[in-house]
Amino acid sequence: MLVKYSPWRNGEDQWGVKIEEGKFADTTISINNIALGKDETSLEVDFNFLTITPETDPEKTHKQDFDAVLQPIIEDIIRTAVKLMEDHETRDPNTQ
Repeated sequence: MLVKYSPWRNGEDQWGVKIEEGKFADTTISINNIALGKDETSLEVDFNFLTITPETDPEKTHKQDFDAVLQPIIEDIIRTAVKLMEDHETRDPNTQ
């Protein structure tokens, strides 16, 4: 289930998301890399926690719950990126 989140960016290289609702509201992560897994059927997301919602432990005790929240966010980001790329490729260069 996709929870409300806000993407953020700092310059060209640093970006991530802040979770806005639910159990992990106010948790903020910096995304270092998203890559296709070795089996080519999964994604590997390398990220760091910048802030963690009080009384949660998304790295250990609540890891499965956090992964279930993060997965749809990553999927949404990828869908949006693909759509933006497709829109850019189909744009008429004479109308720019």
